[in-house]
Amino acid sequence: MLRFAGRTSDEDVICVVWLPYWLVRDALRGGALRELLPDRPGVIFPIQAVWPYTLHLPLKVRAAVDALREHLPARLAAVEART
Repeated sequence: MLRFAGRTSDEDVICVVWLPYWLVRDALRGGALRELLPDRPGVIFPIQAVWPYTLHLPLKVRAAVDALREHLPARLAAVEART
């Protein structure tokens, strides 16, 4: 159980989320986010890009898949190095 006690203002945002490390790594390192349960083991999920069959793949889908293919391996390797 997590408890919060403190002074807040309307501009403060307090939120608990479960996000993949590769997505929030930079924010954690920069201090914008804090890890609440660092002793809990992480969970590994497979990542798949799925889209309906079509003769002409939309450019935005192709761009998203290409960006994931280019950038995701390095971010996932950082997760492996962390554990």
